[in-house]
Amino acid sequence: MDKLFPAQEIGSLAKPKWRVKGYKGETVTKEDVAEAVKWGKRLKIEDLGEFVEFLSTKDSPQKRKAILEWSAKYAIRFFERTGLDVVFDGEQWRSKMYEHFVRNVGGFAFRGYVKSLITATSTKPRA
Repeated sequence: MDKLFPAQEIGSLAKPKWRVKGYKGETVTKEDVAEAVKWGKRLKIEDLGEFVEFLSTKDSPQKRKAILEWSAKYAIRFFERTGLDVVFDGEQWRSKMYEHFVRNVGGFAFRGYVKSLITATSTKPRA
C-alpha cells in the first residue's frame, strides 16, 4: 500500500438485530429481515435471497456459526463500500471483549456470568 496514512476503522461495528437475535436463537422478526434485505441490497450482498430464507430456519449450532459468517460478510462489504483501505469484520465474531479469543485458545471453560462495567453481564472463563 503506497498511502502514507491508509484509512481504516478502529473498534467495533454495531451488530444488526438479525445477527444478535439469530445468534441467541431468538425469533428474527419480519422487521429484522427487512433490515437485512435493505442493507443487503445497498451493500450488494450475493445470495441475499438464500440468506433471507436461511434466517427463518430452525436454530442450531450450524445456523449460529453461519449467522456470524453472514454478519462478517455484511461488515466487510460495508467497509469496502465506504472506501476504506484496510477492512476487517467489525468484530462481528466477538460476543464479549475476549470471549472469541479465549474459546479458541483452549483450556478454559465458561461457567456463568459476572457483572461488567461495560454491560450488565459477561461470561467468566476459568482455567
